[in-house]
Amino acid sequence: MVTLLKIIALTVAFGSQLAAEIIWPTNASRQLSSNFGEFRGDRFHMGIDIKTHGKEGFEVYAIQDGFISRMVTNYNGYGKALYLRTTAGRTAVYGHLSVFTEDLETELYKRQEKLNIYHTNSYFDSTAFRFKKGDIIGYTGDTGASFAPHLHFEIRKQNGKTLNPLKQKYSFPDSVYPEIKGVTVFPLRPNTMINGLPIPMELSVKQGDTGKHWIGDAIYCDNGTIGIAVNVEDKIQYSWNRYQFYKIELYINDSLFFEFSYDSLSFEQSGYMNSVENRFFGGSDGITYHNLFLSDNSPFLLQNKNKTGHISLSSGVYNVQLKVTDVSGNISTLNGQIIWGKTERETMQTSRVWLYRKPTLSIYSHLNILYSPGGLFVEYKDLENKNMVKEVFFIQNGDKSSFDLIQSSPQTYYSRLIPFENFKNMESVLIQREPHPYQFKIKSKVIYPTSQSDLKSYDGLFTVQITDSTLYDTSMLWIEKNEQLFNTKFKLPILSIYKIEPWNLPLKNPAIIRVNLNQHQNQLTGLGLYKYNFKRGDWQFQGKRLTGSSIISAEASDLGVFTVLQDTVPPEIINIYPSQGHSYDFGEILSIECVLNDNLSGIKPTEEALNIILNGKNLYCAYQPIKKKLSYRFQSPLTSGTYAANINAKDNVGNKMEFTLHFTVN
Repeated sequence: MVTLLKIIALTVAFGSQLAAEIIWPTNASRQLSSNFGEFRGDRFHMGIDIKTHGKEGFEVYAIQDGFISRMVTNYNGYGKALYLRTTAGRTAVYGHLSVFTEDLETELYKRQEKLNIYHTNSYFDSTAFRFKKGDIIGYTGDTGASFAPHLHFEIRKQNGKTLNPLKQKYSFPDSVYPEIKGVTVFPLRPNTMINGLPIPMELSVKQGDTGKHWIGDAIYCDNGTIGIAVNVEDKIQYSWNRYQFYKIELYINDSLFFEFSYDSLSFEQSGYMNSVENRFFGGSDGITYHNLFLSDNSPFLLQNKNKTGHISLSSGVYNVQLKVTDVSGNISTLNGQIIWGKTERETMQTSRVWLYRKPTLSIYSHLNILYSPGGLFVEYKDLENKNMVKEVFFIQNGDKSSFDLIQSSPQTYYSRLIPFENFKNMESVLIQREPHPYQFKIKSKVIYPTSQSDLKSYDGLFTVQITDSTLYDTSMLWIEKNEQLFNTKFKLPILSIYKIEPWNLPLKNPAIIRVNLNQHQNQLTGLGLYKYNFKRGDWQFQGKRLTGSSIISAEASDLGVFTVLQDTVPPEIINIYPSQGHSYDFGEILSIECVLNDNLSGIKPTEEALNIILNGKNLYCAYQPIKKKLSYRFQSPLTSGTYAANINAKDNVGNKMEFTLHFTVN
């Protein structure tokens, strides 16, 4: 009897365990285009992207018993999305869907009709839309801010933190080891010298057997504090995509010194991604560096057991090792040495191979300011190579503060790391050289993360307002004119072209850009503020003038190059379905779709600016901003009759397109 009861108990327990297991969320594929924790602009990727190989309409499943707790439709973000609350208390998020199940679609259309809008954000209790594990809840698509059809999938805890889905009972074959492609050492204190110079050093990495790497030279440091950053590339066989690693560990003399893992992330932490990604070093070359050190106020400190990764050692020779693990458990290692406290002469006696990828913020052809954690460097190039260069002076209200320059090559000199405070209200930089000094005019401000400050151009027409929540850390900013940078396929700018430096400074929240227009400019129509996109080679709309105002104001999520341009051309339709004047059989017309284009300011992504009215009835249209596609999907095919669809679209400065599509259904 006891044995029988044990068997029954074990059977029940095993059945409960099977019920708690989660299943893969779609039948599209088990291949990923993106994994958890990847760097995405100014945030982490909080889930995985599952490939659908350019197609829509694959089944999407409830990964576990549960109910739909939330339903969302919008133009950006996840587009059409569902949130499934599981019996285990987790929430599965499915993004970029094309269609929900019939009952959910019916509920969606009912709510859109009631609210008279496309955008919805609906919440449900546990009695409304229940699903069993394996039930279809929707179909994959390409809605929202999606560059291609795929399924975005997340798993969240009850506290809102996202979990790495690939650590939640999911697995697939992966025998490809992470590749450590670069190691960079950063000085974190003003008195730090690395390999005889005061600047960041990118050391050569050599690769041996599978997963084995070593640093081609020792890291020499005489004093101060250093931090290490690495460039890691991880892949999965049969896929060309690059992925984020799962965990990285830094050991010094076999003791764990620092670690970082992508088990889970909160949305608060995601906002501090830029404290982990080193955007200044290698970013212009498309190379991503992952910091193995944190600031004292980093939200990742608790996750890392309050270890900052700042390295300051006593004199001696130390073994250093990095271990990089991917989500499938493949481990790659990198070994090297840190030699601490040697004199400069002893250091220079050892031959070394090192590279320097400088994060340049160019002021003039001779002078650059280089950003680094904790401060700035000054780089001066003596292009004539005929002068005795000694030091650099910062001039502030007539007062001078000087810093030594260290020669790294016959023509190039560097300062040590200089704290931001020394650049406060700087008016010019003077290079002390014999026989004649060289002076550069620069008007800069040092701005603190909890302060508010306005930075103006020399002509007073262009202003950058930094709020008390704009910056992550203390930074130095300045504005310069950059008339050479302009793409000639566009009209000439209405104002000068202004460059805010450092143009690649990560912002926690947007800065506010203001431009003052003169009386003549104020009479022009279609004016807008634009930011230059270096990657795409074009101008992107930021904001327009408010009615009755002589000021153009806009929020900018990134700094860079700005100007004012004029756009007087309305959007146009470049592709449409159904076709103009065509006749169709009953059952053929399930949707109306059109692709829009605009020559400069871009389509305004709002329901007020985009709409389709079919035979007098407003349709609640979806809009895909990447592909510029306006569409409406009917719940059932259009019946026989004659149809007129009035399609309206505005661009961001108010130029309006009106088009009437005529077609018939037999």
